[in-house]
Amino acid sequence: MKKIGILTCANTTNDLGCSMYFCLQAARDGTDSFAQYKGNSGAEIIGVMSCAGCPTAVSPERVLDRVRALADLGAEVIHFSTCVAALCPFKDQYEAVIREHYPKVKVVFGTHGGPGTPAETLKLMQTGVKGLLEQPRKGMVDLINEVKMMMNDEGKTKH
Repeated sequence: MKKIGILTCANTTNDLGCSMYFCLQAARDGTDSFAQYKGNSGAEIIGVMSCAGCPTAVSPERVLDRVRALADLGAEVIHFSTCVAALCPFKDQYEAVIREHYPKVKVVFGTHGGPGTPAETLKLMQTGVKGLLEQPRKGMVDLINEVKMMMNDEGKTKH
């Protein structure tokens, strides 16, 4: 059984709340990028780590901490999730640094397919996920400013 680690996109898993449903389904069912392990008694997912996040110039080196956690547990293959394969501007640098430091660990781009052809899945990921990531989000400072405005408005009506 091949021991597999999955490297996901921090933006999709942490910011968008991706549960990795399709990644894990493909691994469990031995489909899509995991079909190659069917003849070798299947694949065992030994861990899932998100990338170091972007943008940062040190992301390729920081990703090694994540890969080390998987490699030390026996990962023979690191699959870059489909969102990493489709969207990540650092994926080639990640691959290079992993191959340099862990030459025995194979790197595979992608985990699952999608509707239609691989090109259609790529386009869906690039437009759909990218669109979600680019939506304006509110943070605590926005809430604080809203409360301050409400408090100011209340103060104006009381006087």
